[in-house]
Amino acid sequence: RRRVSSARAARLVAASDADETRRLPADETTTSSSSSSSNASDDVSDGVSLDRRVELNAVLRFAVPLLATNIVTPLLTMTDTAFVGRCAADSVVQLAALGVSTPLTDYTVTLAAFIPAGLTNIISNGVAAKESKQSLGAKTYGALIVSFCLSLLVAGILILHTETLLSWLKTPKEVMAAASAFTKIRAIGMPAAYLTTAAYAILVARKDTVSPLACVCLAATVNVLLDY
Repeated sequence: RRRVSSARAARLVAASDADETRRLPADETTTSSSSSSSNASDDVSDGVSLDRRVELNAVLRFAVPLLATNIVTPLLTMTDTAFVGRCAADSVVQLAALGVSTPLTDYTVTLAAFIPAGLTNIISNGVAAKESKQSLGAKTYGALIVSFCLSLLVAGILILHTETLLSWLKTPKEVMAAASAFTKIRAIGMPAAYLTTAAYAILVARKDTVSPLACVCLAATVNVLLDY
């Protein structure tokens, strides 16, 4: 009897211990799963915020030099105007001539804005599609050749038909000689202007906005020295 009762007691104790052990892991698993899910959500939130910071920094590194380039570029023409107004003997006539000549030279470059716009799309799509260097190089040099040929055509028209174009702008006779000289001198720089615009679009399409800013700053410095 003692043996039977002790065996029954042992089985009851073992059964109760098994029930307790079954309950405890379930509670522990729920708590552990909830803690792990909370940790995972924290990691996800940290990851998302980290990705946003990285993206914001990338956008700022791209946009700030681009903004600075667009601010420095108009200074080239402003520098020319300032030197003519302060250093020319007959500054009134010279400023009037420069004011008439500027639309013929600067606006012709602006009219070719389709070149950088198309180049940016073509090169950026090629980079995103991971095209070969040969393909991107062919597109790049092709665009540069088109820009160069177009600039030669514009420069030839400005040099050969200067007075005709100025007469269309109702240029006074007192200003005609100086305006013609300004237009012809600036027309010589048309190839450089067109190639610079195309190269700028290519670099921006490759997410490089620092190099254009450095080139514009160098050009502004050289412009001040040569104007002087």
